[in-house]
Amino acid sequence: MTALDRFAALDNPFPPDEELPVGCTADGTPYYEGDEIVTLNGEVYFYDNLDVDTILTALGIAAHTAIREI
Repeated sequence: MTALDRFAALDNPFPPDEELPVGCTADGTPYYEGDEIVTLNGEVYFYDNLDVDTILTALGIAAHTAIREI
């Protein structure tokens, strides 16, 4: 099953059983063989969905806004 087939099956409450998910991402989305994934601190994320905020949060790094101290 291609990614396009999986996308088309999203509206189908009974998706085809021919390809079962390999696992789930940190937000509970299933991923399939061939999907590009990244593991950060034991959690799985889709490579294309990663952004700076997600990476910093997964690594436990807090971002701060700089202020001038008087």
